[in-house]
Parts: sequence; C-alpha cells; structure tokens
Amino acid sequence: MFQRDLRDAQIEPVDEEGRVLDFHGQRTTFITSLARADVAPAKAQRLARHTDINLTMGVYTDLQLEDLHAASSEPSGTAPG
Repeated sequence: MFQRDLRDAQIEPVDEEGRVLDFHGQRTTFITSLARADVAPAKAQRLARHTDINLTMGVYTDLQLEDLHAASSEPSGTAPG
C-alpha cells in the first residue's frame, strides 16, 4: 500500500544517495520525533501499536549523539524549551 501511494504521488522510493523511503523508515521518524519531544516511552509504544517496548525503543528510536548531549545538559526534573 505505501509503495503504491509513492508511485501514485510520483515519489521515487530511493533517492540519489541510495536512501530508501519505506513504511518502517516513516515509523522510525515518527517514534524518534516522539522521543525527542520527551513523550514517555510507554505512550510512544501505544501510539506505535507495539506490544513490546523493546521494539519501540530499541528498533524504531534513532537518537543521535546531539540528542543525548542535549538531554545530559538539562538539569534534572526540567523539560527542555
């Protein structure tokens, strides 16, 4: 279904750098955005409709070094922003 939608919208599923646009990549983007917004892991799991928190946090969350650095710089108990 996702590939058909890409085709109908005339969107190439692979870009010039070889990156693939697929359902799982969109899911990773969504769940990583939730993590960056400090959404609780259990809520992210439910939004992703996963039964296993390890799948949500270990496979579909892609935090980078700068995300971790920002979190370690925040005083305990405060929210960013």
